[in-house]
Amino acid sequence: MVPWSQEHAIPLATTDLRHREVCRPLRWWNSVRRLRSILKEHQIDVVHCNQIYSYPTAGAAGRDLDVVRICHMRNELTPNDVRWWCADGADGIVCISHHIEKQVAATWPAKHTRPEIRTILNPVLLPVLGNRAKHLCG
Repeated sequence: MVPWSQEHAIPLATTDLRHREVCRPLRWWNSVRRLRSILKEHQIDVVHCNQIYSYPTAGAAGRDLDVVRICHMRNELTPNDVRWWCADGADGIVCISHHIEKQVAATWPAKHTRPEIRTILNPVLLPVLGNRAKHLCG
């Protein structure tokens, strides 16, 4: 995306999105600080993480600035996973399927305000599958 953005004269800022690690908290905190400065500098209103692994940094940076935070959920997660990856809460969760949506809704930590949780596209029910979709979905 970097070359494409540069080729099309689209403003671009990059930063590492470090994982939250107990043994290396400073690396994660510096990542949050850098992302926070990018959000402020470019006056970003919404942060969307296309995968859960980048969400802890974006969630913390966005929370600090009151920026809307959206996380895309693609994987099956345990309640502990959801608590860990979404420790700073979220404003919205986009799920890849209704199965993942139900799982996230059932495991959302009680200490956080429940975000809007939606499936935008459920690939199991795509019209392209025709009768096969009925078979797959019961």
